Amino acid sequence: MKKILVILFIFINFKTLNASEFRDKVFTLTKPDKIILCSHYETLETSVWEFREIKDEIYGDFTLVRPLGVIWDKDNKEVKPSSIRGTDTVLDKNYLPEGTRWVQLFYDRNDLSVKSIAHFGFLNADVKKKGFQLVTDVYEFDYPDNIFKSYVSLKIEELISAYPKDITNADDIAARYHFTKILAMTKLSLKKEYEMDRDKSYKFKKKSSYACISK
Repeated sequence: MKKILVILFIFINFKTLNASEFRDKVFTLTKPDKIILCSHYETLETSVWEFREIKDEIYGDFTLVRPLGVIWDKDNKEVKPSSIRGTDTVLDKNYLPEGTRWVQLFYDRNDLSVKSIAHFGFLNADVKKKGFQLVTDVYEFDYPDNIFKSYVSLKIEELISAYPKDITNADDIAARYHFTKILAMTKLSLKKEYEMDRDKSYKFKKKSSYACISK
């Protein structure tokens, strides 16, 4: 009987540990599994993205991408946080198995107005080298996109509202609720970027690239 109780105790605590790890990764409280630092070829500004591997018995396996934005200017001086930030998103693993790709929306944190949408990607094999290239397409929205922009602003507000005020006391239920909002935003972004990429009449698209290292 004691042996059964000990096994049950270990099992419960193992589940609790996993649950805590899931919560901490969703709320980006833990150190990322991978970081990429990228210098823009034109502006020479340095941007950072964090990657966290999330394994969950309900949602499955995901890679959460958190953009930190531009952290250094062309002179390697620290820059003040911008009012424009990118949404947390999830990797698009089905697009290119040999590559890493994600789509994120950019919005103004002051009024939640949506500014642009972009996809980023690199080949996984290149990361093994000392440096690799990150490519991106940035789409600026036009007048016909106003309905979409207004809808996304509401979804961003929901995403922000789903973030607990007291993270230290947040549980797995709060983490999963917040994660569902991130997944919904990712799906919305992927669908819109897919449509814009295939619209040959779209004029507000800019290609650019970064020189990156991974840590």
